[in-house]
Amino acid sequence: MPVEIILNEEDSTNRVVVRRDRGTWKIIEGVEGLASESSWGRAMLRFGDTGGLQIEELTTAVSPLKFQRITPALDIQLPEAQFSECLDAQVAHLMMGLVRNETRPGDPNNYPLNWLRDGAMTIVALARAGQLDVARQLCDPFVEHDFLADSYRKRMVRDLPCGL
Repeated sequence: MPVEIILNEEDSTNRVVVRRDRGTWKIIEGVEGLASESSWGRAMLRFGDTGGLQIEELTTAVSPLKFQRITPALDIQLPEAQFSECLDAQVAHLMMGLVRNETRPGDPNNYPLNWLRDGAMTIVALARAGQLDVARQLCDPFVEHDFLADSYRKRMVRDLPCGL
């Protein structure tokens, strides 16, 4: 258990220091409700002489994709080898953008989630390149997760035939 927690915005002198005293946490410096203008913050934990830190991951593990090869499963004969190499590079690039069994609409570090339209395009592109097994595995999160929020769905209902 830490003996002190310091919360502040990066590169700022505004901070909140909370210290544990006889089983309860008390603010000893700063004010409750520290806000960050840049949406970036830092939390620093201070431990006593005998303290330590144990971190447990509370999320369930997602099984990684299973695939035989990263290049297309197509054998195409073209007049110039550069076209085949370009196709190989594009499929490899799509495969490198996958995280576990999820697609990413851009840089995997920038978008930490599946995105319906971009993910569907990635799945179709991989299926057309012959990566059918990978495309099937990538469909699972789209089946399990409802990407249409209730407010968006309500706006769409009036445009769908019979309100389906």
